[in-house]
Order: sequence, then structure tokens, then C-alpha cells
Amino acid sequence: MSTQAALQTASVVADSLERLVARIRRDLDCDAAESPAITDPYWSGVLDDLVAFSEECGRVVTDPHVVKVLDASVHQ
Repeated sequence: MSTQAALQTASVVADSLERLVARIRRDLDCDAAESPAITDPYWSGVLDDLVAFSEECGRVVTDPHVVKVLDASVHQ
């Protein structure tokens, strides 16, 4: 795979992660949204895990090293 193709792929992955983070925050994060709290302990735990995962994804796409690579893909 060429460097350009790898950069484009990284850009697509980062875009997907950003959209995933936004969707989870909007629809599933009861603390961030105005959604009612889930009372079932199992589903509450599932949602908490998804929110934690989305926060992890958000940290990845905002990491300075990742941003630098993505900026390089835009400027090539």
C-alpha cells in the first residue's frame, strides 16, 4: 500500500471514529444528553461501557500524533 493510500485510509477511519463518538454522545450518553437514566443495571452497564469506549475513540482522534498524520494526508 502506498503512503498516500495509507493516509487516506487513516483519514476514513478517523472520520468514522469521530462520527461514532458524536452518535454515542448524542443518543446514548445519559449524562451528556437529556435522556432519562436507564434503571436496568445490565443495560445501564452496557451504555456506560459504550460511552467509555467512545471517549477512548475521541482521545485517539484528537491525539496530537494522529492529528499530525491526518493533516499530512489533507496537504498531500
